[in-house]
Amino acid sequence: MIGLALIALYFLIPKLTILAIGAGLVVDEIPLFFIFKTWNWPDNHWKQYHSWESILGIIAIAIVMYFAVSFLPIMVKKL
Repeated sequence: MIGLALIALYFLIPKLTILAIGAGLVVDEIPLFFIFKTWNWPDNHWKQYHSWESILGIIAIAIVMYFAVSFLPIMVKKL
């Protein structure tokens, strides 16, 4: 929730540091939502947090975000 609040705060105070920290906190938790498929995580979710599914999910999201940030401005300029 702190990550989402920081991302929302970025739109009021456009500092890239705020966005980077907020996005990092959100991206870190996204794979757990796909693993548990609910908001109610068990108390022992740390085992799944360090699972290969979670680590691959974080890497996949980071790669997609890298390409989006790298190539989106190029694609917008062509339009």
